[in-house]
Amino acid sequence: MASRELALRHLPSLRQNLTALTDLSAQAFTLLVRIGTSSHFRFMVASFAVKQIEHSRSLLKLESSTDTVLIARSMLEGLAQLLWATKHPRRHPLMWRAFALVLDWHPLQEQRSQGLAIDPEIERHTRRGLKRYGKWFLTKEARWALAAGKPLPKDSYIKNWYGERETDIFRDVGGTPLLEGAYAPFSERHHWRSGAFVRILII
Repeated sequence: MASRELALRHLPSLRQNLTALTDLSAQAFTLLVRIGTSSHFRFMVASFAVKQIEHSRSLLKLESSTDTVLIARSMLEGLAQLLWATKHPRRHPLMWRAFALVLDWHPLQEQRSQGLAIDPEIERHTRRGLKRYGKWFLTKEARWALAAGKPLPKDSYIKNWYGERETDIFRDVGGTPLLEGAYAPFSERHHWRSGAFVRILII
């Protein structure tokens, strides 16, 4: 209860600070035309900033709604990913962008299995990209098959661009307090677990 009372006491000033920061950030990232796409790091930072600005506006509109934790959790995850990308600013942002090839590959396989027409240009682009970058995203089983000269498994690629659990990303960037104090507890509501509903009823 002490932590809840502390949060409520500081809520007005936190809201004021978030409003000021959102306004300032919106001015800084209004024109993305100058960001360009040649720097993967700058492009990633600008993309994440725009999304975080929009999330901040949503938090301010929702105010005391319990759904604010869903948005806050997404913001924390984005922050952790961006901080993780800064650890290797030349490779990690490129991995983030290149993972779009994996996301394109999945529907192509689904379309092929259903006998649907596939855009040949999209397929060529995806195959060329995966030939260059796909090795970064292979599952452990796919890497074993590749090393043994065997055919790759049906689902050869990992589920996210960083290839680690979100909890590992948080710890790797020094975000353990945020992980344990907010991100992990908010997962109950995010995943529709019964504990989240019980807490709302009690509160």
